[in-house]
Amino acid sequence: MKTEKSGREIILCQDKEDLADKAAKSFVKTVKEILSRQAICNLALSGGSTPKMLYARLIQSDLIDQLDWSRIAFFVSDERCVELKSEESNWGNAYRLLLSKLPVDNDRLHPTAFQEENADKSASEYENKIRHLLPLDDKGVPRFDLIYLGMGPDGHTASLFPDTEGLKEKKRLVIKNHVGKLNVDRVSFTFTLINAAARVVFLVAGKDKAPVVKEIIENAADYPCAHVAPENGELSWFLDREAASDLEI
Repeated sequence: MKTEKSGREIILCQDKEDLADKAAKSFVKTVKEILSRQAICNLALSGGSTPKMLYARLIQSDLIDQLDWSRIAFFVSDERCVELKSEESNWGNAYRLLLSKLPVDNDRLHPTAFQEENADKSASEYENKIRHLLPLDDKGVPRFDLIYLGMGPDGHTASLFPDTEGLKEKKRLVIKNHVGKLNVDRVSFTFTLINAAARVVFLVAGKDKAPVVKEIIENAADYPCAHVAPENGELSWFLDREAASDLEI
């Protein structure tokens, strides 16, 4: 079921498996459309548990053969300050579960680098890479074709957590953001970069997300996710039944 609410496309799914199926089919459809009009699709993946189910669905035979994966450039919207081989690494999980199984050249794969050693330098170099590789919008901001995001129970997205300095950043595109409640640094896209995208897709599942989903979508509450509003693009939320259970739809 699809509906429009507060300027967002809402795709309601029965459960996590249905969410993964619908999101994967939408992924294929959207990327096909992008590649019909340009040579390369620039795409950013997210961390969290829900994307893992998306990855598993995308590599199934009915979907994997529909795309020319060699024409997709993959990035990551945020990263923990760990080595890429770590099971905590967002890129590491994406690589193990999806990217390593695709016919895509290494020069289309763009992880962060040495974030476990120097998060500031990692963020700065990732921003420079994005500026070099992506086309710019009319404000001079690199424009992703497609960005995937998740949402935490506290309303954070990427690594833009409540009450962190990263929420205030207006100029930088990729930053080191210190998350005090976890006492960790993260490398993260900023809202400036996210909101320049042509399309942003949230994947949200679980009952623990329901109260915040309702506050963001129906009451415009000031959670980090509420700041995701592409200026000249589309915004979609894929919600399983539990995550959408408090919505008046």
